[in-house]
Amino acid sequence: MQGLRPAVAHVPMSIKHMNFKLLMPKMNFDTDMMHTGDLQVVPATHVICDETAMEDGQLDEKGLKNLHCLQQLATFQHILFDFNYDWMKFPTDAPVLVMSQGRAKPLLKTDVVVQLKPDAAAAAQACAQDESPEAQELCRVFMGLARALDVGVSNEVEQMVPNTFVEARKANPKVQQEDLHCWMTLAKLLAASHGSDQVKKEHWELAMRMEDERARRLAV
Repeated sequence: MQGLRPAVAHVPMSIKHMNFKLLMPKMNFDTDMMHTGDLQVVPATHVICDETAMEDGQLDEKGLKNLHCLQQLATFQHILFDFNYDWMKFPTDAPVLVMSQGRAKPLLKTDVVVQLKPDAAAAAQACAQDESPEAQELCRVFMGLARALDVGVSNEVEQMVPNTFVEARKANPKVQQEDLHCWMTLAKLLAASHGSDQVKKEHWELAMRMEDERARRLAV
């Protein structure tokens, strides 16, 4: 990831790290100085939260504050500034990826949970890919352009979306409006990954197939 993204912040979520590190900026009124937090990052920094580092133990007050700060970042894309008796929220741009192992659900709540399915053939193919500096530069350019692309929705898909939602609600009454918003976001990201500035029929249908597969994996 560090070779592909302009900035990456790694947060090992061990008990020691969470209880010791200062993730959110904190005001020291004795010195009248604001201490920088590890999550005070430049825009477009990709934050990787590693829950696999979590061991048995207990988070203290500072650790719980750090956990809350990570959750706010992942859910609302804002960073908390600690002023002792009050917290202030400031918008930020830091996508969050949570890695977890052996848990039914990650410690941090996320919009999308993907259960990885080991595939030896795919892993061998990935290892055989070109890892030259030129290939990495092409990947960086691709990811940068895809992230900057402003994606809209075609008229055809706008007509398909309500029907998809109605059918999904018939099959599963637990489907909510938030799920539809998530599907649309995923379809836009998928369209951007194909270099398209519009969500077309093929992008929407592929996104829904991928969502079906993701749900099946989680149900196992």
